[in-house]
Amino acid sequence: MDQPIDLNEFVRALEDLSQESINNAKDELFLSISKLVDTNTELEAEIANSDNHQDKKLYREVIEENQTVIYSKTSRYEASLNALRHKLIDDQKYHQELGKLYDLIKKPEAQDENQHGSQVETKDNSIYL
Repeated sequence: MDQPIDLNEFVRALEDLSQESINNAKDELFLSISKLVDTNTELEAEIANSDNHQDKKLYREVIEENQTVIYSKTSRYEASLNALRHKLIDDQKYHQELGKLYDLIKKPEAQDENQHGSQVETKDNSIYL
């Protein structure tokens, strides 16, 4: 199993990467988050249509685990976007990219956070590579 890496260590690691590498990592994170959101949507539909209580319990557990991973990957996405912001992109592009992510994960407070900076916390403040 991959070892957890503290978010601060991840941010420091980004400083040594090229703009292209950071952008690729950001795009991969977005795709991964998108797949997790889709999976959770499918599992929610299965819960609604299933009469099997064991299956429903399992699906809920998977959704909860996926949600934890989504938050972790969101933190990494934001860190990658912040690294790009310092290297290249302008504020408008930064807010567009962040808005795209928040639309995907349906984060209602995204508008306020886009104006004041944003941060998503994970349960243990660790992320996995």
